[in-house]
Amino acid sequence: MVGASRLIYPVIILITVFLAVVTGERTRAAQNRNVTSPPDFFAQLENTRSIFYHDESIPYRVWRRSDKPSVSGCSFGWKGESEQLLRNGKIIHEEAVGAVEATALRVIAGVSYQGTSGDADFINIVNDEQVDPKDNYQIRATCGTEVSEPTSPFHLSVWKQPVDGLTVLVRPTKTQFRVGEPITVEVTMKNVGKRSRWCPVPLPDDGQTRNFWQLEPYDNDRRPAPAYYEELAFRRGLRVLPAGKSRRAVFLMNYFHTGYADDAPALGSKPGAYRLSFSVYLHVDDEDIPAKYRMNLWNGELTSNSFTIVIK
Repeated sequence: MVGASRLIYPVIILITVFLAVVTGERTRAAQNRNVTSPPDFFAQLENTRSIFYHDESIPYRVWRRSDKPSVSGCSFGWKGESEQLLRNGKIIHEEAVGAVEATALRVIAGVSYQGTSGDADFINIVNDEQVDPKDNYQIRATCGTEVSEPTSPFHLSVWKQPVDGLTVLVRPTKTQFRVGEPITVEVTMKNVGKRSRWCPVPLPDDGQTRNFWQLEPYDNDRRPAPAYYEELAFRRGLRVLPAGKSRRAVFLMNYFHTGYADDAPALGSKPGAYRLSFSVYLHVDDEDIPAKYRMNLWNGELTSNSFTIVIK
C-alpha cells in the first residue's frame, strides 16, 4: 500500500500541472483572440478620457475592414453613413454623415481597415439641466444596414469647458420661489489651470452692482449703488484663485430685471419660469490695469451652465 501511495502522488501532481498548462494556454488563446480580432466595423474615441465637458466636441473615428464586402445602401466614406449618440444604451440622436474626401487607412492587429473621422457635439442635444454624470454615453455609426460596435462608454460633466483655466457652475438654492421672495443661486468658480489667477471670483453680495458678471439674457443689475472709478471695480471684484482651487458664493438675483426697458419688471416680481446663465468677462488693455493685478491677470469671457428660476 505504501508503494502504491508513492506512485499515486507523482501522477496526481503531473495531472495537476498538465491541467494548469492546458487551462493557461486556453486562457491565453482567448485573450489573443480578443486582441487580434477586433470587430469588422467599430467606432473608437480619439481621446482616452472617460469624462468630457458638456460643451466639448468629442472626436472619434469609425473603422471598417477594407476587405469587407459592401452592403445595401452603404458606400463607406461616401454615402449611407450616420452617427448615433447613445445614452445608457438608447439612441438619443441620429444624424447623416456626408461624404469625405479621403478615408484613413490603418492596419490593426494585422487587419487592414478604412476609417472616417467625426466630432460628436452634445451641447444642443442634452441641455444643461439634463446632464447627469452617472449616465453612460457612447457613439456608434451605421452604414446602410450595418451597425458598428459603439465606442467605450464615457460621461458628460456638468461643467463647461474652461476659458484660460476658469469654469463656472450655477445652481439655484431652491427649485421654486414665491413672488417677492429673495431669489438666490449658488455660484462656484473653479481654476483647473496650472497657475493662480487674479480673476472675477464669486463674492457675496455687497449691495452694489456686481463687477464683471452679466446675467444672460438680461444685463440689468439695478442696485442703488453710486458710480465708482475703475480701480475700485478691480478692488471690489477681483481676488486670487489658486490653481486647483474653487470659490463659492451665493448671489442675490432680485435686482436683475427681465428686460432692457426702464420699466422692465424685476426678477421675482412676476410668476414664470426664467432660463438664465451668467457671463463672466474681463477685457482690459495693459495700460488700464493697475500694477498690482498685471501678474497672472485673467483676461477672457466664459459662460456658465444654464439654469431655471421658477417664480410662483
